[in-house]
Formats: sequence, structure tokens, C-alpha cells
Amino acid sequence: MPSFLTKACFLLIVASCCDSPCLHAAEPDLKAIFPLGCSPGESIEATLIGGGLDKVTALHFSTPGLSAEPIEKNRFRITASDEASLGTCDVWIATPEGLAGPRRFAISSTAIVVEQESNDTSDLAQAVTLPVVVDAKCDKAADLDWFAFAAEKDQEISIACRSHSLDGSVRPFFTLVGPSGRELVHSSASRLEPEATFHVPASGAYRLLVHDRGYKKDDFSYYRIELSVPAEKTNTSTAHRALITSDDVLATEQITEQIASEETPQELDLPSRIAGSFEQRNAVDWFRFAAKKGQTVHIEAFGERLGQMMDIDVAIYDDNQKEVVALKDIAAPKSVPATLPLVSLDPTIDWKVPTDGEYSIAIRDLYGGSVFGPDRVYELIVQKQRPSFYAFVMSTNAKPSRGVAIKRGAEAEASVVVVRTGGFAGEVTVRIEEPNDSVTLENGVVGPKEVTKPLRLAAASDSAVGFHPLRLVAEAEIGSDKRTISIPYAAVIRPGLTRRVEEMLIDISE
Repeated sequence: MPSFLTKACFLLIVASCCDSPCLHAAEPDLKAIFPLGCSPGESIEATLIGGGLDKVTALHFSTPGLSAEPIEKNRFRITASDEASLGTCDVWIATPEGLAGPRRFAISSTAIVVEQESNDTSDLAQAVTLPVVVDAKCDKAADLDWFAFAAEKDQEISIACRSHSLDGSVRPFFTLVGPSGRELVHSSASRLEPEATFHVPASGAYRLLVHDRGYKKDDFSYYRIELSVPAEKTNTSTAHRALITSDDVLATEQITEQIASEETPQELDLPSRIAGSFEQRNAVDWFRFAAKKGQTVHIEAFGERLGQMMDIDVAIYDDNQKEVVALKDIAAPKSVPATLPLVSLDPTIDWKVPTDGEYSIAIRDLYGGSVFGPDRVYELIVQKQRPSFYAFVMSTNAKPSRGVAIKRGAEAEASVVVVRTGGFAGEVTVRIEEPNDSVTLENGVVGPKEVTKPLRLAAASDSAVGFHPLRLVAEAEIGSDKRTISIPYAAVIRPGLTRRVEEMLIDISE
């Protein structure tokens, strides 16, 4: 017969196991929705991929015209109405354990097919009919995906591969093979999402090989191929939008870069926002501006943050063509969370002018010896230093793919991150753009020495259960002016990718 001590030990073990976190329901972790989209007027059966998704209660789409109904565990029928807008939207999922997302979902006017994973060789290429959108995935490391299609002589065919803009991790590379077996087109290695337009030389069967440039595979190895004629391009992907854009730095009309040299640089008036491109091998573009001693001039370039695989180099020269200063790459601001990656190969400087005079700016791409062309675009901003700030709101949960969930009558936290620029060091106030009776915000004052501040979000006891999109704004007194900006939500999609979402989503539950 078991002793009293044995029984006590048994009960203690059972009690400790019941309290163990391993028995608690897992937090939702949405890695992907596959297929990656659908077409207006049609439905697809989509699989939610990730962990803790056994009890998904609802899906929220950031654009109207989309709905979802459950089929079975982790599977939903997603329907797009005839009026659904083409392009991409964000999808969030709700579970009893919290909110997960967002994930991009694409609406295309072109028929969508799903890759069949028996297409690892040219002989087994999956047959598709143009125009077509193919949603695919890398099922293993070094996966090779082949597709075959018929084309007519003199057709213009557009090929585009997307992954990053659809929250995937694939860095696509494609090769087009003609009827004779000759390789006709290789995608550019200079873009995260390559595309090409091809003039068909002869009618026949063409094959397209797609693979990850690094031959890698992970939980986010999904991609989309768009095959069309240019007049029927689907344009379903969202253009790359960095956390910080040139609009955040200087929201003024762009001027176009002119063909200029060191001897005849393009003249600039401050402020200027230039749209340029490195079209020739080892191209160097030159600009000139006048400045007064003691002025502080802000110069900033955008290349990598435009979605380019680009390393821009910028230097300032005096009237004697002597280099005065070289710009440095953007470093992470102090006290900013690691999950908000603001570092970039794009250079910037707040430069104090040493003496009155004319100064020249030389800008080039350090990859320009091997990669160049009209698609190698950049932006350059030159302006007098302007005190300002920008801000992001984030989930306090450091895990990727998490949102903010609140129970009725309860509170939850989110974090606001404020980065001050141009010498600004003042207080910033955060508020809800359009106050409502469902969600209120407290603790919204970010002091002069604070960068990251927790915000308390409270749901009223009679709040409607469900999803509540929320837009926040930040305000500050800068000199005699009051500056108000929208605060985007910084969504941690996966390790290495945090992207900008224009509004945050609150899930209110019982």
C-alpha cells in the first residue's frame, strides 16, 4: 500500500503540472496564409500556417469586400466580392489567447493557381496558361520550381516574382528558357523582387525556373509569380514601404535628376527632394547648392529603403572640388527596441557649414560597377536642418506576429517609440485621432528624455466585441509651430522584418 509520503509527492507533482505553462493554450503565431490571395468574385480555401491556431474565431481584413468562414481547423474559405479592390491588404486573426498578424493578402484580377510540388525538373514543369498568377512555396532547401507556358511570336511578356512585399522570406531568382533549351532571360540580382519584360522571338513552349537566391527554406518561404502581357499587368503587390520614408523627412514635390557632371552639376535650391537613377555603369550624379557659414544642412539619401539592394555613397565638396565630408550610414537611434530596425545602408548627415560658398554633392551606388540601369532609382533630400520627430506604436509582446487584445472593462499595453531629429528635444503627446466610446488611451505624454513609453489602452465594459481599427497621432510644440503626425503601427512580421502598417488593430473580447 502506498505510504502517505508517496501520495503527497504524487499530489504535489500533479499540482505542479497543472500550473505548468506547457499545459496552457499556446499563443497564436501566424506565419502565413496560403494561397497568398484570390480574385474578385471568387473564393479560395486558405490554410492558416503557424502555431496556436486551433481556435481561430475570426479573420479581419483591412479592406472591404473580403469575408471568411471556417471550414475545418486552420482552414477558412475566403471570398472576395466583385467590388473588392485590387492590390494588397492586411489580415489579422483572433483567438481566445490573443490577436496575431498582420499578414499580407493580395487581390488579383488574373486567375490564380497554386504550385503543384512535383515540378523540380524541367521535364516535370507545371503547365500554366497566360496570363496567370502562381502562388508557390519552397518546400525544401535548394528547391527548384519549374513552370511551362505557350507563347506566340512577338508577344511582350511580363514576369514578376514577389515575396518580401507579401511578407515572405524568399529572395527570388528566375531564368526563362526558350523552346530550343537556350536560357533567354535571367532576373536582376539587384532587386528584392525581380521583374522583367520579354519579347518572344518565336512561338513555342517556354519554361520558367524559380528558386531562392540563397537556396534556403524557412517557415516564410512563400512567393508569387505574375506572368502577363504588360497591358494586363496585375499589379497586385504593394510597393516596398520602409519604416521611414522620404515623405517623413521632407513632404514636398520631387524634382527630377538631370544629366549632370562634376564640371556642370545640377543646381539646387533648398529645400530640394530629387528623384534620380544610376543608369550607367559607375554613374556619379552631381548637385550644387549655396550655403552660409553656421547653417546646418540636412542631407539624406534613400536607396535601400526604396526596396533596392543598394549601398549609396554621398560626399560633399567645396568650390575647389576638395572633399569636405563623407556621409555615414544610418545608425540605430539610442534606446530604440531591437525589433524596430531603423539602421540602413542609406547615408545621412546634419552638416554645419564651415564658410559661405557653393558646395557640391556627389552621389553614387557602391554596387554601380556591376549593377546599373533605369530601375536603379534613388531619392536625395537636401534641406536646412528642421527640428522634427517621428513615432511608431508597437505591441509590448516581443514575439513576432502579435497584436493588442483587450477584454471588456480591462486594460492592455502598447508601446510608443518617439525618435527626435534635427535638434528637437521636447515633449510629445500621443492621442487617438478620432476619440470613441470603445477604446480610450491613457499615459500618452512622452517626456523630453523618453524614447519608449508604455501606453495604457482601456476597453469600456460595454464595448462592442470584435475588431476595432485605431489610428493614433502625435503632437508637439516646435518653436512657434504645432506639429501633428500620424503614428503607424510597427508590425513584427518575422525575425529580421518589421513593417509599417498605417493603423493598429485592437481585438476586444468578453
